[in-house]
Amino acid sequence: MTREEWAREQMRCWICGWTGSHINPLTTHEIARGPAREAALKEPAAWFCACQSCHMGILDSMPIAEQLGIKAMEDPENYDRVKVNLLRHRAPDAVSEREVIIEAAKHYQRIRQRC
Repeated sequence: MTREEWAREQMRCWICGWTGSHINPLTTHEIARGPAREAALKEPAAWFCACQSCHMGILDSMPIAEQLGIKAMEDPENYDRVKVNLLRHRAPDAVSEREVIIEAAKHYQRIRQRC
């Protein structure tokens, strides 16, 4: 699957739930940034869906463990914590599964509060 095909399948911002518009479109963020960004563009494990407002706002300062926790909840078929750690030139357990589970639980609670 290409990045563009994956992006077309995403229906809402994983952070705020916005469904997108011309004014605030959905974008694809790469969890692995900086020197790892080029490789992340081709790796579904590193793709994260956010509206432009969240992408330019909260996502800029969001810890990797939190991004992975949300990824695990929203895109489980492409979630791969170890692959993202390695893409970022970190140890396979630089972000642990425990950290991801804690962040996924927080994300689940935020979603429940929206409903």
